Amino acid sequence: MYMYYGNPGAADQWNVSGTWDNNFKAVWHLAEDPSTSADGDCGGGTKEVCDSTLNSNDGDSSGMTAGNQMAGQIDGSLDFDAVDDYVQIADNSDMWLLGGGTLSAWIKFAPALVGARGDILDKEIPGGIGYSLSKRNDETITLVIGPAGPWQALSSTITLSPDTWYHVVSTFDNSSRDIYINGVNRGSGSSVLPANSSALDLFIGQKTNGFGKFDGIIDEVRISSNTRSLNWIRTSFNNQSDPSSFLTFGPQQAFFPAPAMTVWGLMVFMVLAGLGAAYYLPRKAGIRRQ
Repeated sequence: MYMYYGNPGAADQWNVSGTWDNNFKAVWHLAEDPSTSADGDCGGGTKEVCDSTLNSNDGDSSGMTAGNQMAGQIDGSLDFDAVDDYVQIADNSDMWLLGGGTLSAWIKFAPALVGARGDILDKEIPGGIGYSLSKRNDETITLVIGPAGPWQALSSTITLSPDTWYHVVSTFDNSSRDIYINGVNRGSGSSVLPANSSALDLFIGQKTNGFGKFDGIIDEVRISSNTRSLNWIRTSFNNQSDPSSFLTFGPQQAFFPAPAMTVWGLMVFMVLAGLGAAYYLPRKAGIRRQ
């Protein structure tokens, strides 16, 4: 991969939404000021939390001020207070994940959340859960999918500590479900996907009913409609956790472009070329000049 720079006249090739493949249904960097809609890339609308994909699943923040925006694992993030802070995203069939999917986020929960539940994201159906990813009372990460009644819950095999960044990922389809923490599989089980659509809004930082309020920092929430592979998940963790060790940069290569030719320079070139032809061609043909 090469980077072109140093030319102030170069055309802008900025393409944020084109960064994501079609399986990404929403990517929230959570890097905006949650108290205003003027600083994001949502197109000047009323949403404070912007979706970076083409799907425009932008969110409304609640209970948040500019002080909730802080440095995260990747650029900015949002600090949730477990009182009235959450982000609400309107229902969109893109996020129903009827064929399975992948949920991911970076989290750092506060010591006050130890022994309590905090939902990272929650997308429910009337009377039940479509899918939910949360930090539970026993400090595990838990994925829940399914309609009311036969809920299918899977918890991580390790516990988490407060004030520590974790990359948490869950995948599920019609045969299996998995939880990954920091690029390592920490829980597996079988699953059967519900036939229901998940017709209610999606919430970040709490459950749909207002319970499970998260206390701590959430960053880079992503939803995909396919089940990402272990290699994909591990590479994402390595890239996002320590980019300087993941990437190497070669030396700058010198490049000397040909000088631009002016009109006068072109005229001189043509005259000299004509004189050269007048001298060379007769000699080539064996004509002796007098």
